[in-house]
Parts: sequence; C-alpha cells; structure tokens
Amino acid sequence: MRILLLSLLCLFIPTTAVAGSDVEQAIAGLKRAAARTDLDQRRAALTELLGFADPDAVPALIEAYSGCVVDLREAEYEVAVLRYRIDQRKRTIADLELRSKKDETLGQVLARTRTELSNLTSELGRKQERVEREEPWRSALAKGTLDLFGSISDSQRRKGEDKIWKAIEDAHDLAGTLAAVEMLGQVGREGTAVKLQKLMAEVGATRRGIERKLPKKEAEVRKFEKRMQEELEQNAGRMSGATGQQYNRVKQEAAQDRRAVTLMGHILDACVSSAANALEREDEETRLKSLRSLTTAMKKAKDGTRLRSLSLLASVPCEPVQAALREALTTEKDPAAIARTLIDLSYLGDQQIIDPLLETYLDHEAWIVQTAAARALAQLRVKRGIPAMIDRLGASKGRLTTDLREALRSLTGQEFRDNVELWTRWWDEHGRDFEVPTLAEVDEVASKIESEAGVTFFGINTS
Repeated sequence: MRILLLSLLCLFIPTTAVAGSDVEQAIAGLKRAAARTDLDQRRAALTELLGFADPDAVPALIEAYSGCVVDLREAEYEVAVLRYRIDQRKRTIADLELRSKKDETLGQVLARTRTELSNLTSELGRKQERVEREEPWRSALAKGTLDLFGSISDSQRRKGEDKIWKAIEDAHDLAGTLAAVEMLGQVGREGTAVKLQKLMAEVGATRRGIERKLPKKEAEVRKFEKRMQEELEQNAGRMSGATGQQYNRVKQEAAQDRRAVTLMGHILDACVSSAANALEREDEETRLKSLRSLTTAMKKAKDGTRLRSLSLLASVPCEPVQAALREALTTEKDPAAIARTLIDLSYLGDQQIIDPLLETYLDHEAWIVQTAAARALAQLRVKRGIPAMIDRLGASKGRLTTDLREALRSLTGQEFRDNVELWTRWWDEHGRDFEVPTLAEVDEVASKIESEAGVTFFGINTS
C-alpha cells in the first residue's frame, strides 16, 4: 500500500521541479562554454539550454550576449586601428626605400619600420581571428533567442520580455544594457518602440552629463602628467608615491567615463534599430498608436534624441510613418532635424516632398537644409531639380557648392564642376529631351569614362 501511495504521489509531482534543476545546469553549462573559445562547444551548450523552451533562460542569454557583443566591438575597433597603423607603416617604408638609395644611414630605420610592420600584421591577424570567432557566436545567440521566443506561448513570451526589461533596469554594467536592448530588437513587440524611445532619452541625458564633465577630467590627467614630468626632472628620476596614486585614480576615472560615453553611444544606436524592428512587427492599429506616442515625445525631446527619433521613424517603410514625418516637417524649426527628415523621406521614396524641396528647402536659410534638399532631389531622381540646382549653384559657396555639384552629377551623369555657364549651356541644349538616368547607369558610364576616351555620355559625346 505504501508503495502504491508513493507511486500515485509521483504522478502529481510537478515536472518543472526536475526541469528547473536541469535548466539551472544548462544555464551553468552555457556560462562555462561562453567563457571558452570553441564555437562547437558554445553552440552545443546553447542548443541544450534552448531545448527547455524556458523563459528563465533569458538572463543567461543576455549575459552571454553582452560578453560577446563587447568582445566583438572591441575587436572590430582594434582591427580598424591596426589597419590604419599598417597603412601608415607601408607609406613610411615606401618613402624610406626611395630615400635610402641616396642616404645609406636610413637602412636601420627602414629595417626597424619593416619589423614594426611585420609585428602589426601579425597582431592584425590575431584580432581578425577574434572577430571571426565572435561574430558567428553573436549570430547564434541572436537566432537562439528568437527561436526561444518563437517556441513559447504568448504569456511566456511576455514573461521573457519582462525579464529583458528587468535586466535593463538592474544592469550593473552598460554592456548588459546594450545586450538587452539588442535582444529587444529580435523579440520586442507591442509597446517596445515607445519604451525604447524613453530609454533612449534617459541614456542620452546621462551621456550628455558625462560628456560635459569629461573635458575637465582629461585636462586634469594632462595636468598630472605635466606635474609628474616636473617631479622626475627635479628629483633625478624619482617621483612621490602620492602623485602616482593620484594620477592613476584621475586617469582611471577619465578612461571609465570615456568608455561609458562610447558604450552609451552604442546603446543609443541599438535603441533606434531595435525600436524600428519592434515597430515593424506591430499590427496596424497598434503601430498607429505607437506612432502618435513617438511623434509627440519627439517634439519634446532634446538634442540627439530628436534626431534619433526621426531615424527610428524613417526606419519603418510604411505610409503612416511617412505621413508622420511629413507632418513633423511642417512645424520643425531645427535645421539639423529638417535635414535629417528630408534625407530619410527621400530614401523612403516619398514623392510628396518634391514640391517642398523645390519651393522651400532648396532656398532655406540654413546651408545644411539646402544640402539635404539637393541630396534628396538626387535620391528621388527629380528632373525638375536640375535647373533649380543650376540656378542655386551660382550663388552658393563652400560645402554647399560641392554638394550641389555632386547632386547635379548624380542626376545628369555630367561633370562641369561649379561652372554655371557650362551647366546652363548644357541644360539649354539637352534639357528638353533629357531623361534622368538611374544611379546604376550613372556609375556604370562614369567608370567607363575613366578608362576610355570619347565615350558617348547619355547621348553626348565626351571627346
């Protein structure tokens, strides 16, 4: 009887108790694998954890993802720096090789520079291996998170999203915040875009506060460096321990703030892309509500948050978004925001801004808006923009002249630089029957002109 009762009790013991233990072991396994470099081991641990389809796995995924993202971004930055330094050494070596033919004393310098180049090249190889190792792991974690949310119920998905937001609220480091925001780009749905815009405003305000104080801290670092140099000179190469400790503290604080500013910049960029992805996943009715909230908040936002909000809206290609952007233009006063909106709408292919571009923005008082109008006309392939920009070219100066010329070249395939007389003569002769070529046609013919003489350029012989 006792055995029978125990057997019956076992039938009613929740299986989640055992599964929970297994999930905890799988989470520990993922943490161990993430600390290693073997991609197969990492993927195996990830697959095991995802097999439980448990939202409790989300914090572990965020932790693994944050470590991967930081490693990847740092490696990519180091690769860029190393490539720049390698290019510098190559130019130096080419110069030294020429000069050493006349000056044999440069031989040692040349040999040393070649050694430096070899070392830098080896280091670049190691950093590139790191990028090649972390990128597929980042992709696996992103896809795994998406798969997890796709395999669970709506209530569990909401629980999983709540855990991501909880991770953002409780994050002890910016890397964790960045990872969580990027995850929301994969799985966030209703209301995510609006909440991310609020987060963007908060992070932006914090970042601006740090940026305001950072120049003073960096100046303090330089002040200590000068003081240390003076102490070394006055004390025969010796320096007090107190000075060294103070210098290390100030330097560390400045470095931490600089890193925080950089990471916050990545978080802000991630907010834009993740919010756009989430907004695109919303149903039409929910999206309209979100758009109203986003545009209302955008009008009250400051500095970079307004521009990023514009980028967020422009990342979702649908008519309601374009209508919201056009409406924002009617009351917008900030030249930078106007310019950003014009460019974004042109990339969305919005034909309704053509008349305002020609009638208002091409002659705007701010050159940044004029430049944006020219770029937008070129992007939209507007024939009427050609004579309008030729007329504007005669009164332009500096950067605006360059931008008008580039827009005209893009629209026509011609290269008369800033010579208004030649542009006018060409348009008088060919404007009536001229058809604006596609961007691909302009690029194709331009490349032929570089290698051939006398090519017919959209019906006009260049010889």
